[in-house]
Amino acid sequence: MRVSWLVGTAIVIGGVSTVGFAQNAGQSGKTDDPYKAYYAGPAPADTQALQGGPLARPMPAQVQRDMGYQSPPITPAPAPQTSGGWMPSSAAPPQVSGSASASSSSGTSYTGGGSYIPPAKPSSPYSGQAATGGTYSGQTTYGGYPAGVTTQPAPASNYGGPNYGRQTNGAQNYNSGPQYAGQNSGPMQAPPPIRSQPRWWNRLGFGNVQVKTDGHLKMGLAGVSRDETTSELTADGMVRTEVSAITQSGIEYGVKLKLRGQRDRYRRGFGGSTMVFGTNGCQPGIPGCATVTLAGTPRAARGHTSQLYTFGQNEQKEHTLALEAANLFVRTPYGDFTAGRDDGAAALFSSQAPSLMPLARVSNRRTDYSGLDMTKTVNDASGFAEKVTYTSPRLLGDTIGVGVQIGLSYAPSTEACGVDYCVRGNDSNNPNAPLSPQLDDAVEAGMALSRNFNNGLSVEGTANYARAKDTSGISEFDDLQSWGLGLTASYGQFAFGTSYLSSNNGWAADGDYRAADVGLTWKPSNWGVTTGFGYAEDDLTGVTGRSALLGVSYDFDRYTIGTGVQYTDRDVPVSTGFVVSQETQDATSVFIEGAVKF
Repeated sequence: MRVSWLVGTAIVIGGVSTVGFAQNAGQSGKTDDPYKAYYAGPAPADTQALQGGPLARPMPAQVQRDMGYQSPPITPAPAPQTSGGWMPSSAAPPQVSGSASASSSSGTSYTGGGSYIPPAKPSSPYSGQAATGGTYSGQTTYGGYPAGVTTQPAPASNYGGPNYGRQTNGAQNYNSGPQYAGQNSGPMQAPPPIRSQPRWWNRLGFGNVQVKTDGHLKMGLAGVSRDETTSELTADGMVRTEVSAITQSGIEYGVKLKLRGQRDRYRRGFGGSTMVFGTNGCQPGIPGCATVTLAGTPRAARGHTSQLYTFGQNEQKEHTLALEAANLFVRTPYGDFTAGRDDGAAALFSSQAPSLMPLARVSNRRTDYSGLDMTKTVNDASGFAEKVTYTSPRLLGDTIGVGVQIGLSYAPSTEACGVDYCVRGNDSNNPNAPLSPQLDDAVEAGMALSRNFNNGLSVEGTANYARAKDTSGISEFDDLQSWGLGLTASYGQFAFGTSYLSSNNGWAADGDYRAADVGLTWKPSNWGVTTGFGYAEDDLTGVTGRSALLGVSYDFDRYTIGTGVQYTDRDVPVSTGFVVSQETQDATSVFIEGAVKF
């Protein structure tokens, strides 16, 4: 006890504010002498206060009973001093030993295994005085507490409230907060009113239902030069609607529908027949022509990714309308979940060369003026077939400086037929219908990495992969494997992008499809310039194609108009007897386009 008292006295005299040296030589609990207490705060002018000066606030009855001591009557304290140093207090709680921990608004609170220090003998000239002169969180000290301590803890010894009171304009206000349940305590304040619990439909978000609708209408008119000069009108329209509810925890869930329609005279979906100019095509069974054998009969074959075939009836359709999205979704801070008809993860994490034109592109075209386009870099392995999909939020941007996002999806089947994607089951009874792999259990994954630099440069890279199981029973087909990469960058008025797709087409032998594109846009104001190039080759059918674009666009409000020129060509196999040769098909299109978004 002697050692502890000397250490405490030395620390206080040195002007250091400490806490918790009422413990006796490392011993937690009561002190040996209940009339000896140490002040933790700025050193008093007269250090005799350390030798028996009582604490300002009375000791609770429970502490008195525990120590066998009865507190003397409280006498009024002298008026506060205005010169700093020590300040009298009429009703201050006892000191607390232990360690101090920070509190968000009420100063410092005490935690740990410390104990309450009993008051000192009432004969001390410093009876009822407390330290002042220091500030903490804008509050001066009072009642024997260190600077800034304005809250009363509630350890085991019957101190019932978290706050004893607050300091108001330099004066003590012990009735401004909840009282402690000890001797001479004031009346308790009424507890806050209990709010009624929200009804279950409000908790589920039915009181916060939102309906969102957007869409576009794009049209283009082109003069097309090929075997003969013609005009071509194309159109693409989309309407998308979401009905969702947001719960009180911030989770959004609902239903999404998307309806798309097109006028595109030369194809339905991507790919199609290479016999658009009335050529003989490449007949199945002839070496060099894409052929599968079904029940001993040679049939034309087409790959799943390219969707090209060189012989058979043309499946093009001038007008199409399809429901390309119908799903349930849940959006949470941990990512988004969808179940139903929607794009797969590989398609969601595919990129392409940028374009400012409403319709014209060098790859992944919505419509095609010439019917010769064959460049696709979007990995649409399952199209918009029914599936479950998860996409994460952007992660790790603040940690490693690069935003990371991933996606996963699973589709039981890949069969779906719409505007840009049309995959159907094989028609085994029609000898003119080409045969394709029948793919089930499509698993897709995608990832995007993005970074924004201080100089205004933004860069994003994407990667995707898809795999599906072939169930056609035709030996020439195999499980699908496809993957893609992409890179986009923007700096000031310029945007650049390039992408690549590779797929085995669901073909067991050498029948890969590969495509790549590159594009650059410049948009100094409402008007902008687009240029780009695309290339693709399909080893299964032996078709190779190219596309180039140059155009100018102008934006105002919700409208975009554009004009330009596009050149497309491809080399296709043609059979004459048992001889296979290459024929070049090309077209130049001069177009004007317009779009409105709503």
